[in-house]
Formats: sequence, C-alpha cells, structure tokens
Amino acid sequence: QKGDYGKAIEYYQKAIDIKRNTYGNSHPQYAMAVNYLGLVYYNQKDYETAMEKFRDAKQIMELGKHENLDYANFIGNIANAYKNMGNRDSSKFYYDQAILFKKKYAGEGSKEYLFQVNEIANIHYQKEEYEQALKLYKEAAQKELLARNMTADYRVYMRNCALAYNGLKQIDNEISAIETGAEVQKKLFGENSREYAYDLNEIANLYYNHPTKSAKTGELYAKCVAIHASFGDTKSETYLVYLKNLGLFQYNKAQNYVAARKAFEEFVESKKAVGNIQNVDYASGMNYLGMTYYKEKDAKCVSYFEEAAKIYKYYEGENQSYGGVIQNLADFYFLHQKDYNKAEIYQIALCNISKTAYKEADNNITIKEYSKDLRALSYSQIMNGKMAEAEKTANEGMKITMNDSRFEIRLAFIYCFTNRFEKGKAILLKHKNQQYPSETNKVRLFKEVYKEMYADLKMTKLNKQVIEKLQSVVE
Repeated sequence: QKGDYGKAIEYYQKAIDIKRNTYGNSHPQYAMAVNYLGLVYYNQKDYETAMEKFRDAKQIMELGKHENLDYANFIGNIANAYKNMGNRDSSKFYYDQAILFKKKYAGEGSKEYLFQVNEIANIHYQKEEYEQALKLYKEAAQKELLARNMTADYRVYMRNCALAYNGLKQIDNEISAIETGAEVQKKLFGENSREYAYDLNEIANLYYNHPTKSAKTGELYAKCVAIHASFGDTKSETYLVYLKNLGLFQYNKAQNYVAARKAFEEFVESKKAVGNIQNVDYASGMNYLGMTYYKEKDAKCVSYFEEAAKIYKYYEGENQSYGGVIQNLADFYFLHQKDYNKAEIYQIALCNISKTAYKEADNNITIKEYSKDLRALSYSQIMNGKMAEAEKTANEGMKITMNDSRFEIRLAFIYCFTNRFEKGKAILLKHKNQQYPSETNKVRLFKEVYKEMYADLKMTKLNKQVIEKLQSVVE
C-alpha cells in the first residue's frame, strides 16, 4: 500500500519460508504466499519475475492436487503477465485454462469468470478479431446483467462491445452500446452526475457525423455543460472540453455563429482565469472565436487570429495549425477587405510554408497547396502594382504545375501592365470562352474570372489607360 516494494518483498519472502516450513511444499497457504510475492513484482512491471512466481504457485497447488478458485486465479495471473509482455498467444492459452476452472468453481455468473471472459475478448480485439471479441464481450455483459443487474462491470462490458462494433464499422450498434452504458451511469450516479455527463459527451461525439442523429448533438453537449456548471465546475478541463465541443457543433454543424461565439468566449475566458493560455488548445479556441467574427466579415477576427498564430508558432512551429490561422488572415484581407497589401504579407508566409512542404514531399497534395498559395499571392501582387514580383510568382506556378492556364492568365494581365499589352491580350482572348479549372464543382468560364479581376483592378491605383483598354477584352 505504501509502494515500498523492497520491504514487501522482504516480508513476503519471510512469509514464504514460514509457510513452507510449517505446512510443507504442497500446501495452498505456501502457494498463496508465493503468488503474493509475484504480485509485488507484477506491480513493479517486472513481468518475467512475476510470471516465475505465479508458475511456482500454480505448481505448488498441482503438487498438492488443490484444484480450486485460487488455482484458477494463479493461472489467470500467468496469463496477465504474458499479456503485459506482449505474448498474446501464451496469454490466451492460460486465459483459456483459467476460464474453465473459474466456470467450474465460481460459476458462469461470477465476477471472476466474467472478468476472464472479458480478458480473452480483449486479446481477440487487440488482434483485430472483432467478431470473436464481440461474441465474448456480449456474453460477459449479458451474464453480468442477469447475475447482478446494471453494475459498473456491466457498463465496462457494454463499452467494450462498442469498441468491437467500431472495429466492425457498425456505427449504430456502437452508439446503442454506449447509450446502454450511459443508462448504467444514470442509474448508479444520477441524471445530473459527472459520470453520466462523461458518457453523454461520448454519445454526442458519435452523433456528430451521424447521418440521422447529428441534430441531437448540440442538446447533449449542452446537457454536459449544464451538469458541470451546476457543480460550479466551470474551470475544470473536463468542463472546457464539453464547452469547446458545444462551440464546435454550433460553428460547424448548426452554423449558429452567435451561439458558437458565446461558447468560445467563455472557453478562452476560463482558460485565462486559470492562467492556462500558453498552449495549442487555447490557440484553437482563439482561432474559432475569430472565425465567428470572420463569418460576419467583422475585423474583430484579426486580433484573435494573430494571437492564435503567435501561440501555434511558438509551441509547434509553422505547422498545419499555424498555417490554417495564417490562411484565415490572408483570406479575410483578400476576400472580405480587398486589402491586398495586408493580404500579401500573409500570402508570402503561406507560400513559404507550402513551399517547404513541397520540397520535402513532391506529390500531388503539396503541389496543389503550393500552387493555390502562389495563385493568391500573384493576384495580390498584381493588385499592389508589384508586377516584377507577380511575374516571378506566376512563373514559379507555371513551372511546378506544368503550365497551368490560371497562371498563364496572371501573366497575361502582368504583360498588359508592363508594355506587352498585345501579348497579354492574345492570351486572354485565347482562354476567354474556355472553362476555368476550379477546385469546386461550380462550372465557370475564364471570362467570368476576367470580370472579377477587372472589377478589382478598377479599385487600384494602376494605370487607368491600361485598365480602360482591358475593358473591351474582358467584357
């Protein structure tokens, strides 16, 4: 109990000597003392030594022909040691032996027997033999329910059934098993208990992407939040997980940005209140809070994005999460503000990130991402009148995409503003009535893109005469 394994070994060894000298080499008391010594080594994670002691205990019982529940437990301990050593086949061999004796001496409804059934099921599960595992998990659950009704062990067995259903890709059965487990928590601890809230959150996670149950997700997350709030537990990590889940649902599924904002505001304020803000979880909350303003084209999003980007960069470097926030900033200035100077700053950062990824792994995904960032950057550079930089950026895009026509159009506009109007005009006319290569299912023609670009050009300080000459080309 005190964790002083050295002293425990010393006294168990003395007990072993006394038991052997008092009762002889084949007495159950002697075997039990040896087994206890094995458990000390087991708790130290010295599984090989533990297994030797468990084997010795088993042999002592066999020498005295003592076949009983203790004997079954010693065999089960050998199985446990093998399991922790990663030897599944030997572990299952001894579990199979143990279960026969536990069935014989404790009965099929006993905790000892059902625990062993569950352990054998776990081995099948670890080997991805989900059908076999499910059959045994169900047996354990049904017999536990019959023997003792809705107990904590019954919940464990039902949750294990859910794991097997997950392996079999049977989502509805997985949900049903978790829901049954939740009913156990409700019965044991009450409808407003933390234990029940834990299971409700897991059900909500499964509902989240379900084709027919997703609408109920928000209600369950809100229930979890309310339960913990009723205990004044609004600063705990568990409460904040539920609150963030509720915010994510409101943002991604319900698209109720006002409700999502309320959840994320409380999330980040609670993090601040306990000084837990220098981590990526806080950064994620700040990013989503910013997104609720972004959806309304509100410039308040910028400060949240900038704070999130700073934290991500500090703790994880220029990774995917950091790049996502920088993308949000670039898109806000590019799409909503038409502030191409600020957009360019973030687009350069995005290009640096995607270029690094492209150099490290030259594949379709990295090419697509890098070319997308180059297109956005070259657009802003054109609007900012930085034609030399824009031409360099567009040519880089042409090179990595093998002459993507979208970059060719960028070059055509650049030519028009750099004393190569006729060359640019010829390119524009060549593509004008052709389909624009879009990443979406929306079918567009180049002439539609020309008009959008022309409208943006009219708002710049670029050469008005050139813009007027372009009118007849694009319209």
